[in-house]
Amino acid sequence: MSSSPLAVAYARLLANPDSPPAKQGWLDALPLTVRAAVTEPVPPAQRRALSVVICSIDDARYAAAAASYGRALADWPHEIVRIGDARSLADGYTRGLARTQGEVVAFSHDDVAILPADFGHRLAQALAAADIVGVAGASRVAGPAWPHAGHPYLHGCVVYPDGDGYRVSVYSRQVPIATGIRVLDGVLLAMPRDVAAAVGWDETTCPGFHGYDVDFSVRATQHDAVMQPEARQLWRRIVNQGWTDALRALHPTEEKLYTFWDYTAGCWQRDAGFRIDHLLCSPEAADRLQAAGVDKWARAQDKASDHAPTWIELS
Repeated sequence: MSSSPLAVAYARLLANPDSPPAKQGWLDALPLTVRAAVTEPVPPAQRRALSVVICSIDDARYAAAAASYGRALADWPHEIVRIGDARSLADGYTRGLARTQGEVVAFSHDDVAILPADFGHRLAQALAAADIVGVAGASRVAGPAWPHAGHPYLHGCVVYPDGDGYRVSVYSRQVPIATGIRVLDGVLLAMPRDVAAAVGWDETTCPGFHGYDVDFSVRATQHDAVMQPEARQLWRRIVNQGWTDALRALHPTEEKLYTFWDYTAGCWQRDAGFRIDHLLCSPEAADRLQAAGVDKWARAQDKASDHAPTWIELS
């Protein structure tokens, strides 16, 4: 039997699940496993700026959360954006995203405390393996809240401030990251800003302060094939075989070179789309490439497809 600190703490927790000392021992031992999995610090030049969006009407809670993020991101380029008058979290996060400048955006509750001092490095490691990360979630969807999935489908660990200590909810100990997650807890959701813009927050479906996390993460998994790092790597591998991406070659600086806008979350109205229709030219065709574009106007028509026609002209 293993005598590692984590194994001992876990055995004590199983024997005394309601014991505060046993829970504290588990909490103390968990970081040992996580720290062992953390890679070398990200070099400064490779640290993508992080924007943290917090919806809060409580000055004291916001100040505490902002200070916590400030300590955890002391060595990481970041900004904190507060929305103090959100009609709903979907509304607040949509407006918050529009104000952010970072390449990566984290959407956070205002009652969180970020404990690790190397949070930026851990987050970067997680985002190298997934396009959307959180601290807890489930590998199946079974109801309007992610815990409805039940064990063994629940994963992650959430530590809540509670008086002078912490309250710990441990769902699984898959570290440093659980895979196959289909729905995430909204306490903290982080992702590249293009993913946040493509999926969007749907205030029509979720006009309040609950259910938005399930709605967002379930819709994100619907785009799973094009958002996964493996799919993007395969795309780059294809292009590197010698093909020319016609649209990008003729529009190299166009930020919103989209061909698809989802029907949900007001994606078309917000111009929150992404490009999944590609025209690749062989070297011979690339030499004859004269023009390329997207007939965006077609997407605005009644009963339009969620895709817009994409075209090229060859001499």
